[in-house]
Amino acid sequence: MDSVEQFNRQYLGDWAPDEHESLKQELAKRYHEETEAFDRTVCTGPIIDGSIRPANNYQLQAINRNASMVRGIIVAAAEDAGISREEMRRAISHYH
Repeated sequence: MDSVEQFNRQYLGDWAPDEHESLKQELAKRYHEETEAFDRTVCTGPIIDGSIRPANNYQLQAINRNASMVRGIIVAAAEDAGISREEMRRAISHYH
């Protein structure tokens, strides 16, 4: 490691994600992509901030059921990899 790289890491907070962090981000991304794809097949409401919205209670219930199912699958995969449920919850809620 050269001196510039060493300086950046120590003093400027040049941070690179480890495997654990990368997997959390990958799973959070997967959650958002899968739920948004489903939402777009069900919802007929307006698109706000890039996400489609449900137009009625049926659509809202359908997307909530799907989100819960996808979250369960993602959390199980995370726990199998040693990522806690709480870590995954935070990664999903902070993903952008």
